[in-house]
Amino acid sequence: MKTPLLSLFLLAGCLEPPFSPHARDNAVEDIQQTLRRIQPAIAQKRAIAYLVTTVPKHLVAYDLLAGKVLWEVPADITSRLAVGRGFVAHRQGAGEIAVRETSSGALRCTHGLEAGAQFLGMAADDQVYYSQQAQNEQTRRSHLVALRAESCSEVWRDEGSGSLGAPAVHGGIVAAPFAYQNVVFLDGKSGDEVARVRAIEESITFVRATAEGLFYGGNSGVFRFDPKSATGTKAGSSFIAARFPSDQLHSFYYWDAYQPAQADYTAFDRNRLLWLPAASGSEGVTLRDAAIYLHSYRYFFAFDATLGTVRWAYVHPRVDVVGSDDVGSALLFAAADGEVGAIDARSGTVAWSRKTGLRLAGATFDASGYAIDKSQPAPPIEATLTAIVADPDARFTAIKVFAVEALAKLPGKAVTAALLKIVLAEGVAPPVQSKAAEALLHRRDTESAPLYREALGVRYDYLSDRQPRAVDVLARVSAAIVDPQAVELLGAHLLDPATPRPTLKEIAKALVVLSETKSEALRPLQDLLLSYRCDPAFTTDPASLEQAGEGLLRHGGAEGHRLVSFVAAEPRTLPRLAAYLRKALGPTVKRP
Repeated sequence: MKTPLLSLFLLAGCLEPPFSPHARDNAVEDIQQTLRRIQPAIAQKRAIAYLVTTVPKHLVAYDLLAGKVLWEVPADITSRLAVGRGFVAHRQGAGEIAVRETSSGALRCTHGLEAGAQFLGMAADDQVYYSQQAQNEQTRRSHLVALRAESCSEVWRDEGSGSLGAPAVHGGIVAAPFAYQNVVFLDGKSGDEVARVRAIEESITFVRATAEGLFYGGNSGVFRFDPKSATGTKAGSSFIAARFPSDQLHSFYYWDAYQPAQADYTAFDRNRLLWLPAASGSEGVTLRDAAIYLHSYRYFFAFDATLGTVRWAYVHPRVDVVGSDDVGSALLFAAADGEVGAIDARSGTVAWSRKTGLRLAGATFDASGYAIDKSQPAPPIEATLTAIVADPDARFTAIKVFAVEALAKLPGKAVTAALLKIVLAEGVAPPVQSKAAEALLHRRDTESAPLYREALGVRYDYLSDRQPRAVDVLARVSAAIVDPQAVELLGAHLLDPATPRPTLKEIAKALVVLSETKSEALRPLQDLLLSYRCDPAFTTDPASLEQAGEGLLRHGGAEGHRLVSFVAAEPRTLPRLAAYLRKALGPTVKRP
């Protein structure tokens, strides 16, 4: 009996070896069959944090529910841990993989890695799977290997040419990004390739396994592995991209599986996005509670993934958080000083924390069954955002700029006062102060005029070491809210010899605006122009005097016109200023 031609065609792709450049991709039949082969997950209520200490290196198992150390063993750990059923695996030193008992940390076995090849990462279920890549002058060779967890002997080894990333495993199916455009799916027992997805529009840099299935993607978003993956496009696939409120934030959805440095605990563990897919029995992908979280060193932010708004913020005191994970109701964390705890995912409050006394380099959480019993109310977000900006840690200018942006979107006079405090503070990074000044201008908060006038009332006093701050910003804000009561204060600064020349320009511009509603604003402009019209200090930058002249012409009537005409025609007036004013007056004024 002959095999039908169509069946031969469908089988042709399966006859290719794993990672073959000729294997078929985006075949709906392969994807559907692979999904049917995924074994259902066994529900387990675990809540263990595996902590890796600094020198001397130890591996510590910490019971999150009991709040105690279960065991601690010396271990030269040089990768993230992969947690399997009854064991944990990690790279040990530079040349081997070690498998340890989860009950005691005792070493089961070791497996030697290929010398000279780069280790990319590992995953585990009943077995251990790891990727390596080697390159010479002509070719790049990669391999994905499965090991028995009992003996560390090889079960299978798949090799291919081209770039291969760190694997993930779910329900007996192993997935790995390949050649930056593909995800290859393998049978965990045999190593046979069972499906391949090729992304048409996106560079694929990671594969991640969760209780809800396999997910893959790059820096722009996350795909769910389902029959829609066969389209290879974002629009046709189950794809989601969280919305963020600022370009100050970097959207790294997961570790880059091709980067050897990210196979170990690195700075990326301290600056990453945390997310979980929502439970879904059908095709499509959404994020749990429509939320995505940013962990940036000592700061955590919760965002509405659809609207891009900030739900809450949390600042960890003093030291960096070196490891974190989203487990649904909580964000688990471990800090460099050994503090371990849980942040309520709904409110951003710390549900609990405990000191272990350890110095930590990283942490891996095996706590899918952990849950917070009762959610706590969220603290006022404006207070947390203000605390982030005021934090003396100077490493995080971008985060502080974002905090100002988020603060500026909140209503209320208290928020305006907080923004003003940022503008007036000493030691704040210039980009942060500039963003706060921009926010004050956009708010146009007339109810806060007394706050601005109070700040303008500060004058130079060298004996008491007091000096006004941000007068240029306060001048622009006073003009924006049209506060005529600020005229006298602005005038005093305008005529103060200690006021910097760039600030004089902003004050003059503000007084010109305010003179439309209060004619008294013209008097300091007139005094400035007459006092400094021939001062050589203004030779290269007479902008404030030019502004004063324009204001007098525009709002000073006949008297203002006569004064400007006199200054323009007077021989001792600065040449550049005189030329500017003659042009403003028009052709009726003759040059002396």
